Amino acid sequence: MEKKNLTVLGRVVVVKSLVLPIKLSTAQMLPNPCKVFIKTVNEDFFKYIWNDMPDRIKRVQFIQNYESGGVKMPSVESHINVLKINWIRRVAQSNKKWVTLFKMGLSKLDAMKKNINNEFCFWYDVFLSWSSLIS
Repeated sequence: MEKKNLTVLGRVVVVKSLVLPIKLSTAQMLPNPCKVFIKTVNEDFFKYIWNDMPDRIKRVQFIQNYESGGVKMPSVESHINVLKINWIRRVAQSNKKWVTLFKMGLSKLDAMKKNINNEFCFWYDVFLSWSSLIS
């Protein structure tokens, strides 16, 4: 089978459309992955994009919009935050029983924060992502 050589932009499209959704599909339902996992995924993406060679463009620049000189490479951490923030939309637009119970529990959120192990709580991660967006 003949190997196809993709351009850098082509490999970015492969990462955005095929690899990223598969790698991070569980992130929308589980607490945020540890920083080591995020760093490893990021390293793997950039190794693929640059064919195991050193980066030719700074990663901070690489994730920028085209107008800013970037190629719209997704940020793994930002993508995870977006997946979490989508839960806020689901809660706001649904009238299912679990949402009603959840909304009742929101009134007790301050008390819950004191009793939650923040490192492993899914909803804590959702609210943390939301607060980083609005601030």
